[in-house]
Amino acid sequence: SFYAYEGLDLLIAALPTILKQMPDVKVLLVGGGPQDAALKQQVMALDLKERVIFTGRVPHGEVNRYYDLVDVLVYARHPMRLTELVTPLKPLEAMAQGRLMVASDVGGHKELIQDGKTGVLFRAGQAGDLASKVVALLKYEQGWDSMKRNGRQFVESERNWDGGITDTGRLDLVVFSSLFPSAARPAAGLFIRERMFRVARQRPLAVVSPQAWFPGQSLIRRWRPGYRTQAPALEIQQGIRVYHPRFLALPGLLRRLDGASMALCSFFLVRRLRREGARLIDAHFGYPDGDAAARLGRWLGLPVTLTLRGTEVPHSRDPVLRRQLIRTLGAAARVFSVSGSLRQLALELGVEAGKTEVVGNGVDTQVFHPVDRAAARVRYGLPERARVLISVGGLVERKGMHRVIDCLPPLMARHPDLHYLIVGGGGGEGDLRAELDAQVARLGLAGRVHFLGTLPPDALKWPLSAADVFVLATRNEGWANVFLEAMACGLPVVTTAVGGNAEVVCGDELGSIVPFGDAAALRQALDAALDRNWDRAAIIDYAQANQWDTRVAQLLRAFDALLAASDPAARPAPAAAGQ
Repeated sequence: SFYAYEGLDLLIAALPTILKQMPDVKVLLVGGGPQDAALKQQVMALDLKERVIFTGRVPHGEVNRYYDLVDVLVYARHPMRLTELVTPLKPLEAMAQGRLMVASDVGGHKELIQDGKTGVLFRAGQAGDLASKVVALLKYEQGWDSMKRNGRQFVESERNWDGGITDTGRLDLVVFSSLFPSAARPAAGLFIRERMFRVARQRPLAVVSPQAWFPGQSLIRRWRPGYRTQAPALEIQQGIRVYHPRFLALPGLLRRLDGASMALCSFFLVRRLRREGARLIDAHFGYPDGDAAARLGRWLGLPVTLTLRGTEVPHSRDPVLRRQLIRTLGAAARVFSVSGSLRQLALELGVEAGKTEVVGNGVDTQVFHPVDRAAARVRYGLPERARVLISVGGLVERKGMHRVIDCLPPLMARHPDLHYLIVGGGGGEGDLRAELDAQVARLGLAGRVHFLGTLPPDALKWPLSAADVFVLATRNEGWANVFLEAMACGLPVVTTAVGGNAEVVCGDELGSIVPFGDAAALRQALDAALDRNWDRAAIIDYAQANQWDTRVAQLLRAFDALLAASDPAARPAPAAAGQ
């Protein structure tokens, strides 16, 4: 898949240097994706049209034929959090085919490739080092057979499916959520992975993350390039299997069948995981994920836990989805919610109070912490003495960046050096970037509103540290993890009185809550926040008191009780006759 993080641009940038020493080299690019047009433009700009061949996408079953066409496979992934966490499958396929490899030294590659033995590693992001390693390998023909043999033996002995990719023994949990980070959507559902991969340190698990599909969606991508981008069928993230089965999801009113369709498409996979020992399904979001998990639990005889995360609020207002929510919640063995307001919704939908529990999100303070403010501002071209607002979230109507932009002209009358940073991109709910650009131009805010795009979690501390106040004028939330992330960097938060926001921003010393839709109240709160001298150390202390460890310990207690009840070996033996 042609995504920016895959580093195909780096391979093309290295090609002129390679050609100076080996003029017969050609590059074969198999696949397609969002970077397709940019890569073709780069090829034209470097006058490499006769040296680079684009095949387009090919069926997975035919990929082995393309491996056979090449001498060296180049995996040039750029260094970022996703490529450090995800163990890719393509190098394993290449080794199984007896191919030579040159790969960047990101974490996922270093787990698979022994430099000089099963492949060659180069310094990630360095086109010159990539070129020199490719040339050296192509010239070292006498070592090819040994390297190919070593790679093949590595796959056969340690990374074949029969032996298992994750040597974690018996599974306990299946995490079930259509929102989960993947190569196609690296920023989707990070909060779920943060939570459940910490659980995995105590309870082995696999992830099933179904992705919506219907036959005509590739045509829609001609007009909407990011529409339903497909993740690989299987990824290995931090040694954990993440499956992406496809389910039929037709647009429009037929989306109300998604729960049943998702369950049917996942049935055989979850049944196989059950045979590996999985005894509990942990689902996230009430619909369609929770509905599908409840069906799977009923069909396979597995208890199901369900975490409510905020989408249940609008779904509960739809008569059809409300009935499905009531049925799903009633079938769950345990209902977690990320906020007290969502727990109250569960009670209103008929869930027994003793079956509910609030488990909020947490924050990783090793990732989110203040960095040097002056250096952060230099990074984004901000004046040293500017006043800076920041929002982080998808560029969709719900998150309300447009509502903040509307507040900027009157705020600039009192804060003439005001700037606004927006971190995020389009997603499943749409992409308002064009509308936001037009709004900025209409209000004469060019140079004051900065769109930074989507950033990996470990890069967010830089724009957060460059800002003075975090703002999210959101229409609906469960428990916005980004509030704690901003607080961990010392920022007060201004947000709306929806969902669990007031449970996170629970004191005047942490920020302020305003009624949703009240533009004057939002403007006044931002004005006051920009003027106030905040105790940022106290804000950081609050974030540190809400780290993931306490949340995970709470989850583990609930999981352990359910797993013990579902384990026949843990149940008391039946009494003998006559006793």
